[in-house]
Amino acid sequence: MAWRFKPSKYKNAAPKAAKSEEWIKDVSVETYQINGSPITCSAKFMAFNVDAGGTISVLPLDYKGRVPKLHPHIFAHADVVTAMGFSPFDDGLLATGSHDSLHSLDDPDVKAAK
Repeated sequence: MAWRFKPSKYKNAAPKAAKSEEWIKDVSVETYQINGSPITCSAKFMAFNVDAGGTISVLPLDYKGRVPKLHPHIFAHADVVTAMGFSPFDDGLLATGSHDSLHSLDDPDVKAAK
């Protein structure tokens, strides 16, 4: 039996850019060397490095618009945060590692409630 050509149902698929109102603007991700991505996300939050020290900023995933200068921070470490990631089992549990040889587990839900 000969091979038959099947047209792809994805042949006209193209990415669609989000509207500028849906962008998150002014995210200041610093240029330090880290072992992974400077931004990490879960199903509820996004986290990224800010400033020079071990400061992490956490925003809800549905946040839109400009990031204000005085948004909530987590002061997790005394030195530069080199690795971070959310737990695959708990969307609010953020694990971080730093040059100060410490690991930190933070829950943005609890910190936002205080």
